[in-house]
Parts: sequence; C-alpha cells; structure tokens
Amino acid sequence: MTNKRLTNLAFWFTAVFFILMVSAAVLPETVSAADKPIELKFAYWMPTKHTLHRVFEGYAKEVESLTGGRVKITLYPGGALGKPPQQWDMALGGITDLTFFMPGYTAGRFPRSTVFDLPLLLGGSAEVNTAIGSGVYEKYIMPDYKDAKMMFFFVCEPFTLHTSKKKVTSMADMQGLKIRSSGAVQSATVKALGGSPVTMPITEVYTSMEKGVLDGVVTAFTAMVSFRIYDVSKYSINAGLTATPMAVAMNQKKWDSLPKDIQAIMERINERYIFESAREYDKDRVKAIEKGKSLGKEIYALSAAEQKKWEQTFAPIYDNWVKDMNSKGLPGQEMLDAVRQLQGK
Repeated sequence: MTNKRLTNLAFWFTAVFFILMVSAAVLPETVSAADKPIELKFAYWMPTKHTLHRVFEGYAKEVESLTGGRVKITLYPGGALGKPPQQWDMALGGITDLTFFMPGYTAGRFPRSTVFDLPLLLGGSAEVNTAIGSGVYEKYIMPDYKDAKMMFFFVCEPFTLHTSKKKVTSMADMQGLKIRSSGAVQSATVKALGGSPVTMPITEVYTSMEKGVLDGVVTAFTAMVSFRIYDVSKYSINAGLTATPMAVAMNQKKWDSLPKDIQAIMERINERYIFESAREYDKDRVKAIEKGKSLGKEIYALSAAEQKKWEQTFAPIYDNWVKDMNSKGLPGQEMLDAVRQLQGK
C-alpha cells in the first residue's frame, strides 16, 4: 500500500472519528429535547370529589394519549394556584396555562354571559342548558372571552334554593333571609323574592352557613355534595331557579405556541368535552338529590300557583337586564329572544 493511500485512509478515519465524537456529545441532548413533552398546568378550585375534577382527569389523560405523550397536563384542583375569582386572570397572566372559571365570579367582566343567569329561563338539565348556550355562543357570547383561547364553554345544571333552618314555600318565607348568590343577576333574583343576597364563592358557603352568616344558598345539587353543604342545610327546592355558564380557557400565548397538529387534536377533544361536562353534571345531579334524601333532607317542589307568582315577580329582572345590555351597546333583547327561541318560550 502506497504512502499516499495510507495518508488518505488516515484522513478519512480521523474525519469519521471526529464526526462520531461530535454526534456522541450532541445527539443525546437533541433527542432528549425532542422527546420532552409539552407541560401544561390546569387550575381550578373544585375539590377532587367534584364532578368536574373527574371530567378534567379524563380530559388530561385523553389529551396525553391522543398526542402520543407529546402533551402532559398536570391538574391543580382545590384552588392550589388561586381562589375562584382569580382563575380567569391567572390564565391571562400565565400563572396557569389552562383554567376553569365561572363568569359570575368576576362581576362586570362578561356581560353577555349573564343572560344564562336570568331566572326560570333555561331547561331542566345541564345538557339542555349547554345546547342552548352552544346555539347562541358564537353569535352573541364569544366576544366576552376575546383575551384568551376558549377551550370549552357549557352551562351547568339548574341552580336552586337550599336553606338551613327555614323551609321556603312562598316569597313571604324569603323575607330577610341572607342567601348566597354568585353574580349580579342571581343577586337580583334573590332580592326580588325578598331575600338579602350575599355574593361569595361556593368555597366559603359551608363555613358561612355553619356560623349563621348565611341562611341559604343558590347553587346546584351537585355542589351540595362536593362542598358538603348538605351538612349545614335542611331544605332544598327541586326546581330550576337559575343556571350559570362555566368554561375552560387557555392562555392565548401558550395556545399559539403549540404545534398546529396538537392544536387540531385538542380542538376535536374540546368539542366533545363541552357536552361531556354537561352529561356528567346531570348524572351526578340525580345522585346528589338521592344523597340528600338519604341524609334526611327535605327536597320538595313549589306549588304551581307559587311558581307562577315567582315568574311574575321576575319580569322586571328581564327588563332591567335588557336595558343594562343596551346601555353597554349590546343587543340585549335580541340575545334574550334567541335564548328563548331555543328554549321554546
């Protein structure tokens, strides 16, 4: 073998060795970075035994599975990252990536969405209410949430009145009772019936009723179990007094940073979880009513005559709501008529 050929071979062996050494140093880091999942934080205040915690667990697992492990959602229940009224701003500020929030907890921020709080307007189930909400969302409601990426928006099961010591069968029974509400429209509803509304998050209701600060609460039957309010109450009206919208939102910058294929996967999942959330609420509502009965709570219906009186009493709330929307430059009557049409009223 000539010296020239030996020199060439030595050159190529040296070059290959150099390339292999560089690859050994760089490649593991590159693969590790590529394999590292996108981590998302999901915050909400409900406890782990709440209906929606179960729903969100399923959502997180499904996102991870359908993205092939490229996205991992870590759940922060029980208000671990912030209190109920803070959830929306936590998502906007990037404290959390995903958040569950109730518009009613941030008064004045989401005016269009208060249409769902109007008394005796919606149906008898979360699924029906959510179908109505979906029917008007894009045209009327969506601008309320322009500052974040909305993942799914639904309307809960009917809210009703639960009291600790006094059974309410008429408006006369409501006089002077301190009743928790979760927003301006619900407060107007309580006031119209003769009660004194107290706005506070559901997480504070148990202690307030236990201490006698509250005489009752307007909330869903599922909350009576999840937040142990049955322990401090005795009477519940089995009626759809009102309802309220709920939603999951994502920080817009975080959403924009996700690969397009992952966005597409999550959008498909989101569409289904709109109604998945509602259906799970309805299942647990049935269980919650049965739970109340088993605990000896009195769950009863208003007389038809009394309910008619309540409907007539609530008429000014509708008028005032329309005027309020109009004063904000929003089509109040048009929104209300659209909801009523879907409800068949």
